[in-house]
Amino acid sequence: MEPKTFSWSKINSYAACPMLYKHRYVERLQPVRKAPALVLGSCVASGLNAFRQTGTKDATFSAFTKTWIKEGKILALKKADDPRRSVERGLEILDAYIKEYPKEPDNIVQPEVSFKIEVASNIVFNGRIDAVIRLNDGSLAIIEDKTTSRLGPTFFTKLKGSSQILWYLWVANKMGLFDVEGKKQMPKCWLNALYIHDKTERFERDITIKSTRTLDLAQKNMLVWIEQIFWAEKTDTFPYNDVDNDTCSKYGGCDYLPLKYASDSLKERIIKNEFIVKEERKT
Repeated sequence: MEPKTFSWSKINSYAACPMLYKHRYVERLQPVRKAPALVLGSCVASGLNAFRQTGTKDATFSAFTKTWIKEGKILALKKADDPRRSVERGLEILDAYIKEYPKEPDNIVQPEVSFKIEVASNIVFNGRIDAVIRLNDGSLAIIEDKTTSRLGPTFFTKLKGSSQILWYLWVANKMGLFDVEGKKQMPKCWLNALYIHDKTERFERDITIKSTRTLDLAQKNMLVWIEQIFWAEKTDTFPYNDVDNDTCSKYGGCDYLPLKYASDSLKERIIKNEFIVKEERKT
């Protein structure tokens, strides 16, 4: 029996809306066009990884542009067409980042760390840690990059307690990414926010430190969510999240919203025109 694989985004999809999970991971429907905010985030992530590996603007810009092309040319090329999420604007933000933190690559211990770790019998958790960095005091921290257009006073407060940060810290601790000369250090995450704005270049950072007890409790909570997903798949029980409609409307609206109130015949036409069925990966 092959292990069942979960990522943070997969579990979070179910937590946000079980029907969203069904569309994405059971029916494997993938929107033909991704939301510009998600595409920009992917492009910036590729650019930052290249910057940390090479320290050069050319490699950073090349990685950004290649990811944009791979994502299907969703982003507009010029700011005049999309002031916040064009390729032109994304490269401007990266250029400003490089000028703000030119020495960052010197402190990177490991760029982009992919992981696949068993969290319970026959259950695997996978994902990607953006980087491992050495801090001024000599300790190590993982980096979590975030592109956001909502960099308000509560941004880091919410992020520090998020399941993604807690679960990634748990994984990093299990992998020994915080060990310095064989000695275990407190798990730390360096939160790195890039503000997406049509005119302002703004970057903010914060650190969160968690105890191993907190992380172990978070990992147990992960397994509770996974058990709920197993039950939902077994019983084919996937309700819409209608509690406050927040999932349906935030960040420009859910990709699957057109399917919510459509009749069966209309659903077939929508799926044919707006989605592709993603092939299942072999784990």
